[in-house]
Amino acid sequence: MNKPKASVEKKKAWKAFSDYIRARDRWTCYTCGRVVDKYHADAGHLISRYWAGTLFDEMNVHCQCKSCNILHENDPEIYKRKWVAEHGQLAFDELYRRSKLTVKRTAQDYIDLRKAYEAISKRMIKGE
Repeated sequence: MNKPKASVEKKKAWKAFSDYIRARDRWTCYTCGRVVDKYHADAGHLISRYWAGTLFDEMNVHCQCKSCNILHENDPEIYKRKWVAEHGQLAFDELYRRSKLTVKRTAQDYIDLRKAYEAISKRMIKGE
């Protein structure tokens, strides 16, 4: 049997995580408040997904309509202002600090993340 590739497992983990985020936020855009369907919803990052330290951080990711997520790429201050108003500047500073941490995940780490978020999503569907 082939050893799982981290890049493949990362994509699977991201799908499970982003499905969870959108369901957690009840398909409501964090930025504009519009309820959207699965074809018009993204799991948008406050701090860029480039930074592995907060790629899968639930505090860093919220449901966003595709329009707001694209706008966020051009004007991240809208998302940031709302987030800081809710959580405070100190919490943002801590999230930013965590984003810069070096994180090396293995294929197994991604498999574990995927399974955990699939299980959480399943419980959410059951209403637990």
